Amino acid sequence: MWSLSEKLFLDHLDPLDCIESVRGGEIRLLAGLDADQLRNRDTGGGIKRPMLSFDLAGGGSVEALIERAITGLAHTVSQLWPFLWDGEDFSELRPDALGALYLPIRLHALNRKAPRLSPLWARAAVSELLEGRLPRVRNVSPEVEFAQLCYAISPAGLALVTSLDVTATPEAFIRAIEWMAATAEVAVIVLTRDLPPAAPPYERILFGARAFAKPADPAPPDPGARSRLEAPRMLAKPEVVGRPHPLSAVEQRIARLLQADAELRAVFDYNQFVPEISGPKTQVDLLWSRGRIVVEFDGDEHWREKYRADRHRDYELLRAGYLVLRITNSEVLEDAGRALEKIRDVVRLRGGAQGVLP
Repeated sequence: MWSLSEKLFLDHLDPLDCIESVRGGEIRLLAGLDADQLRNRDTGGGIKRPMLSFDLAGGGSVEALIERAITGLAHTVSQLWPFLWDGEDFSELRPDALGALYLPIRLHALNRKAPRLSPLWARAAVSELLEGRLPRVRNVSPEVEFAQLCYAISPAGLALVTSLDVTATPEAFIRAIEWMAATAEVAVIVLTRDLPPAAPPYERILFGARAFAKPADPAPPDPGARSRLEAPRMLAKPEVVGRPHPLSAVEQRIARLLQADAELRAVFDYNQFVPEISGPKTQVDLLWSRGRIVVEFDGDEHWREKYRADRHRDYELLRAGYLVLRITNSEVLEDAGRALEKIRDVVRLRGGAQGVLP
């Protein structure tokens, strides 16, 4: 049961609305939630900042936690490459003499649209990416590196989500997240099963805390499991219409393949709404309106609620006369050519049957 002090924080707002209200540079504590629950919620296109889930467990000292966060961000930037800074396309850049001459010019032009960009950092980071390495720039301060990595992912700001690390020294953990919030003006969201005691150092992050439900008992830890560093998981993305999402490596990869394909390049529109669907507005990843085909890319994780919602949406699309092709993200990342051929087969099947081949 919640204690009396916990009940004072009880809030019935949507967690995503609560997160969206947190300004850059602030920290918000949410009890009774985990990252998977947040990721499974339907954003309805209402969020303005990407939401990334960080794993800081096993960091230890303040410096180690900060290093872990920076390396995680570098992994995320590497996954998004060659699309950074809200979809700027660097796919034509090559690690040769001509690329070395062109890169500063490109970054100077980008700096006009992204004024907080450090061209010197960006030049070094992009050079690392071109060589297939993480964009770690060792001759700059952690403050510069952390802030610039966040900015490369989303110039519009970020919400960074992490769990309260019960294995870390509380003072180190809180100092680290305070540093992150202040350094890059990001919103830091701390998830926890139970609200911590109103005592040092926790009192520094209890202001504005929310408890959404009595949490379920956690699963027992695996004694043989080791903490491993992974890229932050994307929990929610701002709505994008009419183009591949700049924060989706899957959509960007498919878009490059479609653009290079003479048969398919003019067929699909990206991230479009289907007006014939009843109920909440429905946005799909790829839409061929004339051929009435929808292509959706699914994450490998599948929650019961998400699965049910997707199946109901497929039903509504079917009622409206659309053929739905679902392809997993892992298939695109592991064998994008095979995914493209599936799309081609469905286009030919529907286009040939209806006489609307492009």
